[in-house]
Amino acid sequence: MRTKETVTPEDIKSDIKNSLKEMRTCSKIWNEIFMIIAIIHEVIMVAFLIFDPLVVLIDMVVCAVLAVVVYLTQMAVRQFRSKSVSIRDYDVSVAVLAYKEEEHYQRWTNRPKYKYVDNYSLWFGNKSCWRVPKKNYSWSAEYPMEDSEVYRNAHSGTEYIVVRKKGTRNIAMAYNTEYFEYKERR
Repeated sequence: MRTKETVTPEDIKSDIKNSLKEMRTCSKIWNEIFMIIAIIHEVIMVAFLIFDPLVVLIDMVVCAVLAVVVYLTQMAVRQFRSKSVSIRDYDVSVAVLAYKEEEHYQRWTNRPKYKYVDNYSLWFGNKSCWRVPKKNYSWSAEYPMEDSEVYRNAHSGTEYIVVRKKGTRNIAMAYNTEYFEYKERR
């Protein structure tokens, strides 16, 4: 029998901060904004190429600055979100795993190559989904796991300690009760 590691509110807070820092938390929105900027840039560049090459050069500099601003804004938002985590904003309960789901695909990157993407999700009895972050339980001495390990160790019918955001009821973290037990330190 394996020993269970104790999960504390501080550990949960650490895990939530780490998951909020991941690129995929808000990258889709920023990618769409960046694509709109790129399309506008191309239209302006074609229009001004006909009239004045100097304006094209100025436009390229402006778009480069805009790209840096978008990137820095994205990083600042991610940093702010990870710093403003309070455990009082979350509920801790127990839920039973209904099923698990994996998704694998190739995504075109800015460089001329594809990036392989693996997404793992755990679905609980009340139709709520937890998209497993890439790195989990980094505070744990015995069970730090990557997303694929969390997925591999998940079995239907297993109880999980589930941490939900108050208000939205979205799952922020989940802990397999075969590996972890929750103790609220006072």
